Amino acid sequence: MVAVKQAHGTRTDLKRCSGGEADLAAASRPLTETEALGMADSGNLRSPGQEHVVAIDGLAIIVHPDKPLRQLDIAQITALFAGSVNNWARLGGPDRQVRIYARDDKSGTYDTFERLVLRGASLDKRALRFESMPAGAIGDG
Repeated sequence: MVAVKQAHGTRTDLKRCSGGEADLAAASRPLTETEALGMADSGNLRSPGQEHVVAIDGLAIIVHPDKPLRQLDIAQITALFAGSVNNWARLGGPDRQVRIYARDDKSGTYDTFERLVLRGASLDKRALRFESMPAGAIGDG
């Protein structure tokens, strides 16, 4: 195999494995049922001989210390990323527009965020998407 110098995320790496372009891939989430079925000719990819969990990712949403907000609950975070709350004043913060930064849809981290935080809601169309995260995950203008 040829070394690939691009790291576009879990989905891309798993597609390379299923297409025979890669023998090994790192993923930041478990395989989906569709992905496992798509590579079934390689054996049971969820067996101990195939899948090795090295670490578990964590997601953190952090409120900047300069904000008067001391915490956000999951419903507020969902509302922020879905765009139904687009001004910090609605949550007791300053009258400033919320800017959203998110990983691109090839990222296993984003898959986890979508499942645990968005929970069926769509990411706000105004969100800036990145192949890898810049400093910060959500900010204000």
